[in-house]
Amino acid sequence: MTSTWVYGSTFGTFSLSATSRLGATTCEASTWGSDSTVECRTAHGAMSTRRVTVTAGLGSVGSLTEAVSFDGPLLLSARFANRPATGRATVSVSGANLGALASYSVSARVGATACEASSWVSATAVACRAPAGVAASMRLLLTVGARAGTATDALSYDVPFLTRLARPNAPSVGGASVTVNGGNFGTDQYSVTGKIGVTAAEATLWASSSALVCRSNPRPNLV
Repeated sequence: MTSTWVYGSTFGTFSLSATSRLGATTCEASTWGSDSTVECRTAHGAMSTRRVTVTAGLGSVGSLTEAVSFDGPLLLSARFANRPATGRATVSVSGANLGALASYSVSARVGATACEASSWVSATAVACRAPAGVAASMRLLLTVGARAGTATDALSYDVPFLTRLARPNAPSVGGASVTVNGGNFGTDQYSVTGKIGVTAAEATLWASSSALVCRSNPRPNLV
């Protein structure tokens, strides 16, 4: 816990009953210092900026907007940072300044997609259930209260792999559909491309997380 000194005037000429608040939270302790200073032992928080309110005596109240802020979340590492393309796997995020209470609003995003669920574990750890994805490496954004922290290249997904072709022989004139089986093709219609030899297929369609359909091009380079 740290102390915040509030400077002003008309706080009284002796130790009155002084209280101070940061936003809606009362300081853990308030100590009158002089007619122009009051010490507030800062409570925990996760907001960007807070109003400071000082009450001296029975009814003398003064306030100052955007007077105090708290350190933003700091992301250090992500455990289990490589996840299946289907998502739904938990990623443990370690860092600092992640809040002191489970009641804070915590949310995490992988790239531009929100995690399926985010849960506060401690002031240094948050758990995120990763969404589905196919990108090689993604930025992780964590928001605690009103403060946000980011880490680049924090999470990646399993790369696609091929197991077999349902039609390995196609006519040289092209236009034949070739079904490609494998895995980690994603859970939705992502941007997919297929090649036969060094030439792009006439069209490539996503069928499922384990199947793609390519339309063969004329006179493919067979290997």
